Amino acid sequence: MDFKRKALIDNATLTGVQRLLGHIKVKNTYNIEGDVLCMENLIQCILFYDEIIFYDDYKDEYKDVRAKVFQFLQPVNLDKSTNALAEKRATDIWNQIPLKIQNGRIKNETINEYLKLILLNLSFTWDMSSSLYYLTVKTLGDVNNVQLIDKNSALFAMIKTALTEKSRIQPDNFNEEIQILNSKGQPIHKGDTINGSSKITNGLDPSTKRFFSSLSWLSYRTAKYTYLAEYYMADLVLHPIRNGFLVNILPCVFNIEPAKYKPIIEAITHDAEKTLIDINGNSVNSYKLPLPFFSAWMINQGCKPHQLIDKAYELKEDKLFQQARQQFTDIDVKLMIHKNKKFNTEKENLINELKKTLEQVKSKYSVSTRQGIPLNSIIMVYNLYASVNQLPQIPVISDLKVPMPDFVNSAIVDHKPRKGFAALLKSVVDDLAQVEKFGSILDDLKEDIDFDEKANKGTVKTIEPSYLGKSTHWSSPME
Repeated sequence: MDFKRKALIDNATLTGVQRLLGHIKVKNTYNIEGDVLCMENLIQCILFYDEIIFYDDYKDEYKDVRAKVFQFLQPVNLDKSTNALAEKRATDIWNQIPLKIQNGRIKNETINEYLKLILLNLSFTWDMSSSLYYLTVKTLGDVNNVQLIDKNSALFAMIKTALTEKSRIQPDNFNEEIQILNSKGQPIHKGDTINGSSKITNGLDPSTKRFFSSLSWLSYRTAKYTYLAEYYMADLVLHPIRNGFLVNILPCVFNIEPAKYKPIIEAITHDAEKTLIDINGNSVNSYKLPLPFFSAWMINQGCKPHQLIDKAYELKEDKLFQQARQQFTDIDVKLMIHKNKKFNTEKENLINELKKTLEQVKSKYSVSTRQGIPLNSIIMVYNLYASVNQLPQIPVISDLKVPMPDFVNSAIVDHKPRKGFAALLKSVVDDLAQVEKFGSILDDLKEDIDFDEKANKGTVKTIEPSYLGKSTHWSSPME
């Protein structure tokens, strides 16, 4: 039997790559750093996986363009009944994360944990426009802290670009609902007065409504992709802004206590290199591996943005990457066969060998800048078991084959196919900070971008903590 490492990359990531390459116009310039991270995701998939698949559910008018741009990827789809199962699972999870706003805050623990993970501290106020008051989202912080505002604006832009994907898809069961509640928990409707005053509400500010619609779509699609990754037995590689959300919906997906997943969050937010978590008797493996930004190295070598993908396939044949892929495969297969029983020492040895290889990769492909060497870390997470007891029969996607490691007995693998869920996770906040170190390299990465004639910085609104709860002639707190 042959074994291959397979990655499922989401459509939002591919859209980010297309913006960076000039195929889709950029309207909000704060999207650029996020699109650089999308390109880096794709390059890493090329270098460390044997096959990359994407879920081909775009409307017909967009399919041909995507297929032409990403002809090196393998499109996959679901039959009608299987898609219905996937949609139901996504809807069931999404329904567990209702969007409610009360007392100027979001009233949902999953959403708040996600925002905490990406360091977004939000508040809501009633702001006046044309004599009516609209509920408006703002970030808390120093209005003079340009670096903080740039970071928050980039995160907002990445969240809102999710609706670009939604516009190209026809979801069956998606119908977002946002509840605005007063201090007693009762719904606030358009035309109601605010805080017992003569001020009249007209609902959500358009930008705030778009932000919440994007959060809903982010939740819904992330949940569906967990199903797809299981179905195709592939490691899930999501758009950078979805990584944190994936971690926070895992308890909903797998019906496990949220505290069980804290070590994974610690691996994302801190320097923990690996964790081993026991969930219902099944150990979950995650380990953290530092990598250089390969896109920065390629640009530094004289590549143009439109040449990055071809260059990645050229680098894929480097002996270091061949060795790394084999070592990843060894770990994958061992985990699949042993399921963590009597495997800890052996696993440690395999991971340590992989780390040595990646240290050589880091030494060879890192770039020094005035602000230091930009690095990003991937957190590989394995062996998460879904609450869905049975999945449809796994399809055969292609004839691409990779030799099975010598130590693997094919008969064992035949009887113990991979089960559960695996993903590649990152910290979007850390990676955005690293992109800032690119300097002139970032300017070169922007070379192919097609800016909309009205492109500008979509700067988020910010409020000083000291102004919370205070009224002005144009703004009132949400009580």
